[in-house]
Amino acid sequence: MNYPLLSEYIEAIRSAEDNFGELSYLKPVFGDDGLPVMTSGNFAVVFKMKDEQSGKLYAVKCFTKEQEGRAKSYKQIVEELNGISSPYLIPIKYLENELFVDTTNSNENEFPILLMDWVEGKPLDKYLRQNQKVKTAFDFYKSQFESVKI
Repeated sequence: MNYPLLSEYIEAIRSAEDNFGELSYLKPVFGDDGLPVMTSGNFAVVFKMKDEQSGKLYAVKCFTKEQEGRAKSYKQIVEELNGISSPYLIPIKYLENELFVDTTNSNENEFPILLMDWVEGKPLDKYLRQNQKVKTAFDFYKSQFESVKI
């Protein structure tokens, strides 16, 4: 399956109330540049979204490249993670055919997304790189992750 271009996802997110199925209550958070707040990587783009009624912030992950077995893998991951009680894990939900995108890049027009709570903070890899010389901080976080029972 081909996925929408980043610009097509941005347009779909701008009108999220019309393009989401179950998540039509979410609205994009816009940056100073007038674009939705987002970050992208090799296989996905993540948008910062807000539930206007509750004020709660969410991350909506949209996929940009095909990965074989993605749906099955995410369903298994979601099932496992949602069964673990830990202050280091957030709720996660995989929704197939959730986002309508008017795209010229694919014969499809409904795409899967991953919904998570939005978490402010420094990415773990950057934090660890910046604090690798502070052995106590590194050892503390390492022990916290090792204590999670899976």
